[in-house]
Amino acid sequence: GLAIAALLASLMSGLASGISAVSTVFACDLYQPLFGKLPSDTPLLRAARWTSAIGVLIAVSVAFVIAAFSGGRSETIVAVMLGSLVFVFSLFQAPQVATFLLGVFTRRTGADGAFAGLIAGFVVALLHYGLTLPADALPGLQGGWLAVVHRYPGVIAQSCFTVLFSFAANVAVAWLLSRSASAPAATGLKSLVYPPPAGKKAKYGWKRPETLAVGVLFVTLVLALAFAL
Repeated sequence: GLAIAALLASLMSGLASGISAVSTVFACDLYQPLFGKLPSDTPLLRAARWTSAIGVLIAVSVAFVIAAFSGGRSETIVAVMLGSLVFVFSLFQAPQVATFLLGVFTRRTGADGAFAGLIAGFVVALLHYGLTLPADALPGLQGGWLAVVHRYPGVIAQSCFTVLFSFAANVAVAWLLSRSASAPAATGLKSLVYPPPAGKKAKYGWKRPETLAVGVLFVTLVLALAFAL
């Protein structure tokens, strides 16, 4: 009972956070700029609520599609769900990580270059999935929509190469477009990029971000090895 409760809480929190983020982005970044200044927040709240309801319906529909695609067998449902999650992560997460790293560790990357890189990474990932397929898999959910030009040993290998190609395309496009555009003002980059501008450093070395990051990585490695063994 406790395990089931924890699993349901984890699944519901993940779904709730995703739908909340989507409704917020749609209402604030798409709906509001499209209609300009609104007389009140009521239309904005209504758009966010409708977006949340539609998001829930889409999520439930995807679950039924996966169940139908797997033939109702539990082990097949788990395999299809894992494959779908890996597919979604390789499509969307790799371009986001590349854009985040460029924005944090470079001072030259502009908004237009970052957005173009994000789109390029997504398109390259989609094309790679459409042209490749895991071994012993049929064209469809796991790739091969356009043509099967290469087969990977498994879903993990296909997803890893999708991430690599998407990441490389994102970085290349964002870097090229940012080099041809004017650099962002240095005053607007304060506390947003690394390395930070010269200033007062932490009195104690262990309070510096570099030291803390190395410590966290070391603890993570120790725990991973401990649980692996």
